[in-house]
Amino acid sequence: MGIPGIWNILLKAVQSRAFTELTVLEGFEANRRGARTLLIGVDASIWLNQTQSIFHVPGMHYQAGENPELRSLFYRLARFRKLPIHLVFVFDGEHRPSIKRGVNVCTKAHALTSSFQELIEQYGYSFHTAPAEAEAELAVVNAHGIIDAVLTDDADALLFGATHLIRNPNVKEDGDDIRIYTADAIRSTLSLTSGGILLLGILSGGDYDPVGLQGCGMKTAYSLARAGFGDDLLDAAKTCTPPELEHFLEKWRSRLCTTLRYNDAGHLSRRQVALSNSVPATFPDPKVLALYVNPITSWSPGQKLPNTTAWIPREVNLTKLAAFCERSFTWGTSEGILSCFQEHVWPGMTLYRLVEEANVDPTTMLTAHFAQTIAEGTFGLSSILCIVRQQKAGKKAVSGYTVEVQTGHLSTATRSGLRGLRTFTEATTKSTAKTKTLSGLMMVWIPCSILEQALPALVARYQKAQKSKNKPSLATSSTYKVIFPKHVPSATTITGNNVPVAGPSTAPVAGPSSRAVARRSVGPIAMRRGVSATIAGGIMAPIAGLTVVPTAGRSIALVAEHPGSSPNNAIYID
Repeated sequence: MGIPGIWNILLKAVQSRAFTELTVLEGFEANRRGARTLLIGVDASIWLNQTQSIFHVPGMHYQAGENPELRSLFYRLARFRKLPIHLVFVFDGEHRPSIKRGVNVCTKAHALTSSFQELIEQYGYSFHTAPAEAEAELAVVNAHGIIDAVLTDDADALLFGATHLIRNPNVKEDGDDIRIYTADAIRSTLSLTSGGILLLGILSGGDYDPVGLQGCGMKTAYSLARAGFGDDLLDAAKTCTPPELEHFLEKWRSRLCTTLRYNDAGHLSRRQVALSNSVPATFPDPKVLALYVNPITSWSPGQKLPNTTAWIPREVNLTKLAAFCERSFTWGTSEGILSCFQEHVWPGMTLYRLVEEANVDPTTMLTAHFAQTIAEGTFGLSSILCIVRQQKAGKKAVSGYTVEVQTGHLSTATRSGLRGLRTFTEATTKSTAKTKTLSGLMMVWIPCSILEQALPALVARYQKAQKSKNKPSLATSSTYKVIFPKHVPSATTITGNNVPVAGPSTAPVAGPSSRAVARRSVGPIAMRRGVSATIAGGIMAPIAGLTVVPTAGRSIALVAEHPGSSPNNAIYID
């Protein structure tokens, strides 16, 4: 898959992070997109193939229970729900190349595609089917800021122009650690540009030409890439007409052969005379170049653009997810599903609800607050009873609180999707014994900054109680090195297709909140929207029953017009 040996070349450019730390600091706290989450695109075919390969061992599938591949995907999706991220799964389309690495490719959808997409929707994620290669589609939307990163094990995403790539983590081996590759780090550390990565694929072989330049190893290819041969090739492939490209390639091959034969500039470790003599007169194939440089994507002529505005976080559909599990899994009894959901699904819903609360629109929340019409859905914040303990940063690299949560609403919503298709069996005894589903309570770990932003009063009460016990608050590390740019790119144009991309609006990093947690804040709209407190006051002033009161600094106070109201009991906006 992709370019053989490229991960070894990129080893010096890799950046390791705890996934929780990355998503909390650069997703929730930075709030670059206004939703307090990172938006990550996933190559769906990688997940499907990895899941299926697990059960290819003879006898493994027979012993693995009902629908083991779907079960594996179910748990994998659940793990990601416990982080402040939104996943967009991109599937391969019918126009992908029919031959890859010399093997005929089945262009029909994977057998699990329909069920997997159903699971994705029920978990509140998004999916999109590319017209051709998913990794090319993901690279385009990443390069133009529509998504923050691509989650894949296929290095071709970098070749297609992705700026941020995250390797799929192996939970058993890596735990919470992930490996991140950025175009900036690759360029600064390895002197390897987009054109250089293209040259690695052309010389060493890849999906569209498994041979490449016969006899050219990755070390030689890397040296030639650093010499600039890839940049010239990429520029010509993008801008030249077919006759112009043919003329360019003649001169390019001549320079390549000269460099290999004489090594005058010292780019190579030694001269490669035999390799110079073996360069074919037809190398590289313009068709292979075109597949890499101008792949078919949704922005190609004649293709339908995806509705990227719909790629936003949504709540888990408990009713439908429970019904899916009842139909699909051996443990799909009422007891088995409740036990499984309490351990794997409900904690992620708790986090989502808190992130949603921290990011609530000020005008909507204020109107509802003073009208006393705040509605509770499947899971209300009142279900979070108290903070049990605070833990310092460990393997997840961020400190957090363990909160006690009532599960009544969650249990009721889950049960509403069940039809009694399965009865309790011994197969479910082991799993249901792991948790106390029917106790009505569960413990959930929440990162400190999320809980402090969403429920400051709850945190204030806990910290006050801790101070009375002479227990100091836990400090967080300030040595974190940022991965993503501070600003999401604004609307731009995709090179080659000349199609405008409606990217998210630019938003400066808000950063962790420094206000006293005892204040009930609904901001920070001044920083997030890029407006001053004065303008924010103008926005809020028309709300009936509110008075805008200027305060020190950038804050304003919104005070209800009733006897006894003052800035002391106001809602503040930074």
